[in-house]
Amino acid sequence: MLEFKNLSKSFHENKVLDHINLKIEKGDVVGIIGPSGTGKSTLLRCINQSEIPEEGEAVFGGKTVDLSQKHKDSLEFRKITGMVFQRFYLFEKKTALENVREGLMVVQKKSKADAKAIALKELEREKARQQSEPDSKEAE
Repeated sequence: MLEFKNLSKSFHENKVLDHINLKIEKGDVVGIIGPSGTGKSTLLRCINQSEIPEEGEAVFGGKTVDLSQKHKDSLEFRKITGMVFQRFYLFEKKTALENVREGLMVVQKKSKADAKAIALKELEREKARQQSEPDSKEAE
């Protein structure tokens, strides 16, 4: 379970996030949607601490992290969370496997062999998920 409590962020006088609470259970897949300018990207940046909120905490694995403070746990917290940017910044000349493997080796310092094994497993899991979804044309 991953939980965020009382997440608040302002830019000057503009309160973008106002005591946001979010609880994500293991296995949940979450999408954040809404009009432009409503705080979706700010929420994600605050969660991974690339933006520091005025207030808020995260609870993961029984550990509470104060997101309003940069601290030694920030990097560790980023390693267990993931963020997909609005524009996909993949290495154009690399395969899907190489793109997935890259973060595992650079951020998590996995060996090339371990990163490849994890990346293959995740790509297979994504393939199975996509195959289990009804075809969008059949659903119409």
